This record gives sequence, C-alpha cells and structure tokens, in this order.
Amino acid sequence: VAEFHRRRAVIRAADLLQNAYRLVAEGRYGHALKVLESNFPGHSQAPMMALLGWRAAHALRDIDRTELWRNRSLMSGEDFKSACLITEAELALADRDYSHALASLQQQTATGRLQIVTLRLQLRAAHGLGHWAEVARLTRQLEKYRGMTAEQARPIRTRALLENLNDLQGDSQALKGFWEKLDTDERCFPALASSMATGLIKSGQHDEAQQVIEQALELNWDSKLIELYAECRGADATGRLSRAEKWLRLHPQDDVLLLVLGRLCVEQQLW
Repeated sequence: VAEFHRRRAVIRAADLLQNAYRLVAEGRYGHALKVLESNFPGHSQAPMMALLGWRAAHALRDIDRTELWRNRSLMSGEDFKSACLITEAELALADRDYSHALASLQQQTATGRLQIVTLRLQLRAAHGLGHWAEVARLTRQLEKYRGMTAEQARPIRTRALLENLNDLQGDSQALKGFWEKLDTDERCFPALASSMATGLIKSGQHDEAQQVIEQALELNWDSKLIELYAECRGADATGRLSRAEKWLRLHPQDDVLLLVLGRLCVEQQLW
C-alpha cells in the first residue's frame, strides 16, 4: 500500500509539473502561477516549479511575485545554480538590462563550462552594450563550436568589425594594427575596406588606402568602394588609371567607375 501511494504521488507530481510547463508554453502565465502557487509547498520538483514561476511572473511584469519566485529559485541548491544564472541572464536581456545579464553570465562562465547557450546570451549582452570587440570574438567562437552558421555569423561579425574600425578613425597606427589582425577574406569585405581606406585617406596615407581598395575589389566588386579610389592621390597616378581602365572592361556599365576614371584623367590633365 505504501509503495502504491508513493507511485501515485510521483505520478501526480509529474502531471502537475507537466501542466505548469504547458501553461507557460501556451503563454497562460496567470493560470500557470495559480497551479504553481497551490502546489509548490512540499512538491518533489520544487526547484523546477520555482524556475517556471520566476519566468511566468516576469512575463506578467509582476515585480513582487517575480522577486518571490526568484528567491525560491536561488534557494534550490548548487545543482540548479547554472539554471538560475542563465534564467536571470535571459530575463535581464528581455528587460534590456545588459549589464545585469553580463554579470550573471560571467558567474556562469566562471564555472569553467563552455555552453553554447551562454555564448549566445553573452553575444546579445555585448551587442546591447556596444562592446564590439567582444561581439566579434563571441561570433567567431560560436561559429567555431557550431552554435551559429557561417551565414549567420558573417553579418554580425562584419558589423562588429566595422564599428571597431569607426572607433579607431583618426589613429592610423591603431587602424593598421587592427587591420593586420583580420583574416584575408574579411579584408575584402567592401564595407570594412571602405572604412579602412577612408581612415587612411584622412591621415594622408593614400598609397596604403589604394592597396586596401585594390585588394578588396579583386574579390568583391563594389561601386561605393570604387568611388574612394579617386581620392587616393598617391604618386602612382598612372598605375591607378591603368588599373581602373582594366576594371572598365569587366564593368563597362558601372557609372561610378566611369566617374572615377574621369576624375583620374582630370588629376593627370588628360583632357
């Protein structure tokens, strides 16, 4: 009889937890909290119920009950520490409290466990805080561990690298140091090459800017990037004109290239 009652209690506890999960998944947070609050005391799966209650109360923007269920979750013991830290980070990100989210994730990272979910949450927090160097690093790490495809990672990493380049404008040495650390294919991204060339031109390093533009255009033709080519007023004016004329054979209908060629001719007085 005792074994029968024990099995019955286990089944009932599992059914209650399943019902609470279903209600939260359906977005019926108020109903879920009623089920959780009436069955939490003494429940064999109290830590799991506490985490569910925390999420449901947060979704309802009920500050008092959110804090109540959060405290119950934090009392669940060491086994649920990671679950609590990740939940706290996710809810903080939902509130756009990126600093709080990052603090929770740093505690989680300190455990030494490399988890894809932690990296993804760190990426969102770094993006929200504008920590672009960290965004670029985390994107590369996620791609390495198959937490993100190359197609997903490329625009995010490109945006992060572009923001870094923009922050370094005016410091030619820092720009060069940053540029040298990039992969060869990244140096050929038109947006990155354009930002780098602009910075070099502003600092008077026209020959270096010309080289950056030419390398990028060899792999990725871009009309906006070719427009900067006319701004590279280095010593090799004849070489720039000759190269641009070769490009014209491949892109005869590119109006920006024609304009650049006209400007190069004006520069050399080839009326």
